[in-house]
Amino acid sequence: MRTKLLVQLITARRYLFLALVVAPIALVLVPTDAPTTVTIKWSTRHEIKTAGYLIYRAGDFAGPFAPITRELIPALNDPYLGGTYAYTDTTARAGEIYFYQLEDVALDGTRTRQAPLQVIARANTPTILGVPFAKMIALCSGLFAGFFILIEVTRWRAR
Repeated sequence: MRTKLLVQLITARRYLFLALVVAPIALVLVPTDAPTTVTIKWSTRHEIKTAGYLIYRAGDFAGPFAPITRELIPALNDPYLGGTYAYTDTTARAGEIYFYQLEDVALDGTRTRQAPLQVIARANTPTILGVPFAKMIALCSGLFAGFFILIEVTRWRAR
């Protein structure tokens, strides 16, 4: 009887090992420096005499702001309807706080900057059903180990 109990405990400990060691390892193995993008979206009501837009970024609200667009983002051809725009900043780093400024450039060269917008960059991580991949692996391995521990305890009590 004592030998059976010892075997039962070793088996249960093996599954507990899975839950306590393998799950955190899964969290560590998923790369933390996953690609990060910040998408800036804006829309206009009208664009009379607008040539286009430039986007600037800074690490502080007060600046200094540096341009992140190399070329002018052209305004749409219909100046009376306005438009909807999007620009993706692929140079952002996850966890960093950035401040973005949009600058309107008129056909005559006049430039008008809008108020800064604060953004916290988040890494693009793979997900399963909306749950980050690493968390899903940790959750599944913990549930798997818990399930087998429950089976072993039930089998031990039945004997």
